[in-house]
Amino acid sequence: DSVPGVSGALPASETPSALGARLPVLDAKTLNTRLEMGSLIAGIRDHSHASADNFQRHYAPVIDRFLEFAQLLPASESHHHAQPGGMALHTLETALHALKRRQGMMLPPGAPTEAQQRAQHRWTYAVFLAALLHDTGKAAHDLRITYDSAAHVNAVWNPLVGSLLEL
Repeated sequence: DSVPGVSGALPASETPSALGARLPVLDAKTLNTRLEMGSLIAGIRDHSHASADNFQRHYAPVIDRFLEFAQLLPASESHHHAQPGGMALHTLETALHALKRRQGMMLPPGAPTEAQQRAQHRWTYAVFLAALLHDTGKAAHDLRITYDSAAHVNAVWNPLVGSLLEL
């Protein structure tokens, strides 16, 4: 079984209703597989125009950390991407869209062409990072997330303290 609207199959045993609104905390590789993020990440890689080595060094670790931050959180309570994993899906879609929009843009505006060309990969990376960060505050301000660990039961998660995976 899968959750309607989720990209990929989330087992029925891990849907919010089956877990009493509790979702598992997963590592980036498992989240990537579970939510079928491969094509989105491939699109980000293609539109970043980074070499394979630079993508693995700079982009991939940031995507992994973001997935571990977002976990299976929804992007909203009742609007778009409200399903488990919606925040990760929405954010990576936004990053891909931002990189597509960045193509053909000369940044910073008004700078000499040579300077724009020298800094083009830095600007592309900045666009990518901004897209990843655009909704991260939702986890802290729009959602009340609790977790259980060896040291805590029903503890309220503060994203500034660390990821749920770390806790």
